[in-house]
Amino acid sequence: MAVVCGVSVANLYYIQPLEGQITCTYHITQGMAGIATMLTQVGYALGLLFFVPLGDICERRSLILRMLRFVTVFLLVAAWSPVYSILLIAVLSVGITTIVPQLIVPYAAHLARPEEQGKIIGDVMSGLLIGILLSRTFSGFLGSIFGWRVVYLFAAAFIIFLSILIRCFFPKSPSSSRMSYGELLKSLPGLIKKERCLREASINGFFMFGSFSAFWASLVFFSNHQITTWGPGKPAYSD
Repeated sequence: MAVVCGVSVANLYYIQPLEGQITCTYHITQGMAGIATMLTQVGYALGLLFFVPLGDICERRSLILRMLRFVTVFLLVAAWSPVYSILLIAVLSVGITTIVPQLIVPYAAHLARPEEQGKIIGDVMSGLLIGILLSRTFSGFLGSIFGWRVVYLFAAAFIIFLSILIRCFFPKSPSSSRMSYGELLKSLPGLIKKERCLREASINGFFMFGSFSAFWASLVFFSNHQITTWGPGKPAYSD
């Protein structure tokens, strides 16, 4: 489960070291390339809001497999996007469907014995954080050799492999609530109003995650200034 979390969450961050190459492929500005990174995170936020609650009313393994099938399709669309507008739709959809890590954390807690829940959740979260940190290194290295499209092809292959492992080794987990989907969404404001710890954790997470994303999404353009050009006006990065 830790490995699945790490590999899945990496889909959200592959694009950040590749923005320089994307600007060359589609002949767009750096600001426009940043929109793709932003939409990936916006999609993730939408997925957290609208799809993660399904983990309470659906069988979790089946839901995870469905999400992985969707994200595989969208990764392939991103890899083969002929124009930038299609890439934007693809990365938004990748973000929306990359919610598997947030389904696995409660899934692991549900399967663990009460005395081991803390350790199990820590192991799974460690895998998730390692995936976030290593995703940029992986995509930057692979993209510099083979181009940014290959990164998304590899990502799709990883997800297919994970789907096979999950189908073979993950146990089924019945739903834990009989509420309807609408009732689940309506309960969210009440939880925020009632639980002070939830409000504090949400605000802290908002600012830390925002700072983290803003730093890494912008850093790639500073590194691109150091790239030498091959020939008059021709960037080293090209499709």
